[in-house]
Amino acid sequence: AGGGAGGAPPAYAVLELFKLPRPMRDGWLGPLRGEYGEYLKASEARAALMAYVRERELEPADDRRAVVVDEQLRRHVYRSRRRSGASKQERRDARREAKAHDADFPALPGSAPGPGAAAAAAAAS
Repeated sequence: AGGGAGGAPPAYAVLELFKLPRPMRDGWLGPLRGEYGEYLKASEARAALMAYVRERELEPADDRRAVVVDEQLRRHVYRSRRRSGASKQERRDARREAKAHDADFPALPGSAPGPGAAAAAAAAS
């Protein structure tokens, strides 16, 4: 029943596969398929990206290790490390609410005032 040569168990390999975003895979990189269909081995993904970089001359002539990131690469490949969480505006709003809350509730006797107390005192004067 399904063994390797001489009755040995079949050999298995653990592969790291990548699935590129659809606009990249089916759009601007062209119809891209690897040995495992739309799932690419690291070498296949790298080869496709480097072909894109070379085709659009995004490698500076003085440093072949660098790549100029164009809009397509920025949008689909490069992502900020802070993928989730509050946006700057949401964090700013939360700080404003905390300051307003601190101004509404004065510090207890013997405790340190909250971070918004100084701003509230400055705004009151």
